[in-house]
Amino acid sequence: MPTPGHGIAAPEGLDRLAMHRAAAWVVLSVSLLTCLLGWYHGDRTMRRRAEERFVHQAEDATAQLQEQLARYEDVLRGAAAFARSTPELDRPLWHTYASGLALRETAPGMVGLGFTPRVPQEDLAAHVARLRAQGSPAYDVWPTGQRADRYPVAYFEPESEDLRQALGFDLGSETARLNGIERARDSGRVVLVGGVRLRRDPRAPHALAFALLMPVYGASLPLGGPERQRSALLGFVYAPFRLPDVVAEIAQRQPAPRFSLREGGEDGPVLHLDEGTDRIDGAPLFTVVREVITGGQRWSLVFEAGPSSLVSTERVMSGVAALTALALNGVLAMLLFAQRRVRNRAEALAAERAVALQRSEGAFMAVAESARVAIVTTDAQGRLTYANATAEQILGASREQLRGVNSIQYIAEVDRERFEDGLRKFLSGKGRVAAGAAIRIMGRRHSGEVFPCEISLSWYDAPEGRYITGVLVDLTERLRTEAAARDAEERWKVALESTDDGVWDWDVAIGTLYGSRRLFELVGLDAPTGAINIDRWHALVHQDDLPAVLRNLDAHLAGGRDRYASEYRIQARDGDWRWLLARGRIITRDAHGRPARLVGTCTDVTERRHAEETLRFAREQAEQAARSKSDFLAIMSHELRTPMNGVLGMTNLLSSTRLTDEQREYLEIIGRSGNALLRLIDDILDFSKIEAGRVVLEQMTCDVGVIAREVVTLLSVQAQMKRLRLDAHVVPGTPAVITDPGRIRQVLFNLVGNAIKFTQAGAVHVTVAADAVEGGQVTLRVTVTDTGIGIAEDKQRLLFEKFTQADASTTRRFGGTGLGLAISKGLVESLGGTIGVTSTLGVGSQFWFTFVAPADTAIEPHRSPFTADVPDSPPKDASRSPGRRILVAEDNPVNQRVAVRMLEKLGYVADVAVDGREAVRMAQDTRYAVILMDCHMPDVDGYEATRRIREALSVERCPPILAMTAAGADGDRERCLYAGMSDYLSKPVQMPVLREMLERWTRTPGSTEQTHTAAEP
Repeated sequence: MPTPGHGIAAPEGLDRLAMHRAAAWVVLSVSLLTCLLGWYHGDRTMRRRAEERFVHQAEDATAQLQEQLARYEDVLRGAAAFARSTPELDRPLWHTYASGLALRETAPGMVGLGFTPRVPQEDLAAHVARLRAQGSPAYDVWPTGQRADRYPVAYFEPESEDLRQALGFDLGSETARLNGIERARDSGRVVLVGGVRLRRDPRAPHALAFALLMPVYGASLPLGGPERQRSALLGFVYAPFRLPDVVAEIAQRQPAPRFSLREGGEDGPVLHLDEGTDRIDGAPLFTVVREVITGGQRWSLVFEAGPSSLVSTERVMSGVAALTALALNGVLAMLLFAQRRVRNRAEALAAERAVALQRSEGAFMAVAESARVAIVTTDAQGRLTYANATAEQILGASREQLRGVNSIQYIAEVDRERFEDGLRKFLSGKGRVAAGAAIRIMGRRHSGEVFPCEISLSWYDAPEGRYITGVLVDLTERLRTEAAARDAEERWKVALESTDDGVWDWDVAIGTLYGSRRLFELVGLDAPTGAINIDRWHALVHQDDLPAVLRNLDAHLAGGRDRYASEYRIQARDGDWRWLLARGRIITRDAHGRPARLVGTCTDVTERRHAEETLRFAREQAEQAARSKSDFLAIMSHELRTPMNGVLGMTNLLSSTRLTDEQREYLEIIGRSGNALLRLIDDILDFSKIEAGRVVLEQMTCDVGVIAREVVTLLSVQAQMKRLRLDAHVVPGTPAVITDPGRIRQVLFNLVGNAIKFTQAGAVHVTVAADAVEGGQVTLRVTVTDTGIGIAEDKQRLLFEKFTQADASTTRRFGGTGLGLAISKGLVESLGGTIGVTSTLGVGSQFWFTFVAPADTAIEPHRSPFTADVPDSPPKDASRSPGRRILVAEDNPVNQRVAVRMLEKLGYVADVAVDGREAVRMAQDTRYAVILMDCHMPDVDGYEATRRIREALSVERCPPILAMTAAGADGDRERCLYAGMSDYLSKPVQMPVLREMLERWTRTPGSTEQTHTAAEP
């Protein structure tokens, strides 16, 4: 055949023949005959080449399918080695391994990679419980039925919704698949099964697929026959695939002709039909049959070609006959071009096959290099041709050092002969060594070190010969761990005999309690066998403690508590009761998840319990003493305030009468002395509360700046008498806070009162500022600065101690108990703050305290400073209120007279009830503006009388009820409000305080209703 680019040369004789007509006809005839022969020969040639090309395409598609299935088998072998070398295989480990294979790139068309364990029927419940505990709460084995062994889908990667629905599907639930499973189990080879469901819905047309299965045997059992292989079977690794996916993957690389995949021979059932790119309406032009063998199954590929399999040049060959002889060279050139195209296509196909081979090798390398066991390959002579990274680590040599070295060099001399004999039998199919079975031998590292290991062998044939693949597991660490466990067990036995605690082990199923020698020594029990029945132990437990012991034990057994712990009394042999602390936990459960064994200790805590009883008794005694002290102080406060109310009340009343100067001087001395005594009572009571830690704090919104102004106003008379300037300054932006305003006011009274007392000339300044505002919390600083006598530096640290002043001379000169600053310190610290002082002797002092409280954003902060100065003259009495009728409930005649006279001075009309019962009757008979109620009265006290009045009168008729009591204990104010009282007055009652209280509760119409609502408990 001419080569492209060269035409057919015309002989020289033809030029002479063309000059004759006959010669022209001859030439025409020859030309026509040549065209006819050329057409016939060209048509036959084109059909033959088309058929050759078709056969080439069919063989190429067959080879690609066979190569794809072989790649799946390689993945299964690697997965089987991984599963065999991983004793505690679980979902995370399988996910990590399968994800590292990158199946989408290394094994395209494969749905995924899974592992199905062999689950005997009696272990089915335990298997389901274990898989649910690993993160599949809905896992179950289906379809149900009674079979000796179940093969459920347990692990599968990658996960999808369809495949998650297939979890638990029993691959052995259908006879054909079960036969395939049994063939794989008995042969130890990869087996193909069909009819695998990928979803629970059997109606889904895409549900059926094929799967390659490879058995996984136990690493420690020798194999050699079907019976041994059945007993050693752990499960199967499997790779499901859909034929349309596999064919589509091959078609992406090269369009394939129409073909059908049949089971068995070419007349077998059709498994898959692919139209390809050639649609055939009639009989096919060419037919080619090829076989594919995978997993022990034979498939036939029947390829069919129609007219479209002929290229365009082939379909127009009949028209070439009409061309003249001059067109023959062009036709021949076109044929040569077509031949070139075919050759280029063949070269492209060869390149694609090389790429596919490279991908296959890459997949194997990915699996091998990610394995945590050594994987090596040798040729038939035993020379190493490949070693993965783990093999380098275990053998202690690089790949360059290993390549070409005989593998027997890495077997210890003591096992070389046995290994070589086993290898020969393995290659011949005889002996105990079988494909995938592990044998334990002594290996040898490159350095000469001998180490224990397990080796599993398999082989495969290649064009250049047979190759052997070995999986090697280094047992050094495992054996070291086992030895350490044995040593730990020995140490544990020694520890049991030497500890003071008793160790117990309870077999829940049979009710036997095993114990150490010390356990039975604690109670003096005879247990020669080291075991007794659990009921016998419980019979020794104190009957008062036994219910709690059983309750704690049941809570742990039911899973309500992580550990069991009980402290109880148990009777020893000598009759004494010993206190034991028992602790333990479940360490073993049966196949159904029920507790099987509990292990724990018993500690003798008798001495500790006796010490605790002693401490508890002492604490109760101390608490009783503290309560007695508080009760005594409360009684003394009441008994002292009652006569003081009469003394100071009469003093106030007497001061409003006409007196001589001498009488007024004496009266003022009586008033000052009474007030000093009252302050002393208050200080002692407050200090007692602080010392006992019984300070009760209220939490309400308050403006510390307003409190400072009130204190300055109330103490302004004292400052004016000494001609001192007294003012309060609030820094702009200082917010209101939520705290106890009464305690803040008390601290300010102490600090400002002290400043006035110790300042002879100059001024006293009160400053309120916010140091910080952060996260809704305000740090407030209150400062009291004076120009008084000052305090020596060495005396400043003593100021806040109880009953202490700067020195003895100040005590004689200024008087006082020395409790004011100690009380202030206790109150500030109860608010969570700090208090301090800076002072210079002869110059003045600055006392300050800070505390942190939540800000109240509902009240706008101060926008501008204000100063509350002392007025030029003492405040005058407020104008008298219009006459109102007031009921005074008081049993003490002196206090009755004081209250009545004060009310008359204030312009009110007063009625007196001598006890609570009379107060209730009078409140029902007469409408009063306010009731002043003493809390401590005979027969019916003020609390009960208030409750009866509230019950007897409607909301509109019931007047405000104001407590008027000499009690001073914590909670008295709250008790009064809870009983239904509207407000609280502490005896001795001062005229200005009484005036302000009455004006507040009688000022606004309808206040009675408001009062009752506020007083509801």
